[in-house]
Amino acid sequence: MSSKKGDLVVSFLTTLIIALIIFVPACYMADKIFRSSTQAKDNFVDFSRDIEDLYINGRNGERRTVLLIMDEITTLAYFEPGTEEVLVTIDAENKVSDYNAHFPKPSQCNDAQNCLCLFRKVETDRSETSYEIAVTPTRVLCNNFNYTLELETCSLGEPVDVNNYRCSFGFIIERDLIKEEIDNYYENPRRRDFQLIKQDSVIRITG
Repeated sequence: MSSKKGDLVVSFLTTLIIALIIFVPACYMADKIFRSSTQAKDNFVDFSRDIEDLYINGRNGERRTVLLIMDEITTLAYFEPGTEEVLVTIDAENKVSDYNAHFPKPSQCNDAQNCLCLFRKVETDRSETSYEIAVTPTRVLCNNFNYTLELETCSLGEPVDVNNYRCSFGFIIERDLIKEEIDNYYENPRRRDFQLIKQDSVIRITG
């Protein structure tokens, strides 16, 4: 009888140890992902606030350094007034045609104002025969404002089989989104410093 009880205890302890081996790392990874996503969200709020503060309180020509934190497969998108999307033309190496990536303006944007959004979660789609990439945001944060943002260049990061990005009707700063669909993209780190420069009614962003 005691032998059977001992076997049961050993079996229980073995099962418990295996469960802990599986459960603890899973919880750690889930917590890490959640914290990363929250950090990027909070950083977008801070990034937008820094832009606003420089425009309101900064002197003409003043520069400030700001940190931008972005999770994987996310995009910071700026929409000009009266536009429906940001169009990114991707000049890919060794391709017969450029790719066009379409970033639609979210409903949170006021069409009469400038609008800066963080696409926190997206769906992308490209058929095998198409050079058009459709981006559908499913989780978005946006801010509307009455002054202009200018990005020095859309070709940010380390190029991977790509010549450049050209942005129309606004701009984007993306991380690991384009490479979800094609092999021609810019590689960007999770954390990157940018310079904000006030020039009259314009805030310029340089990397």
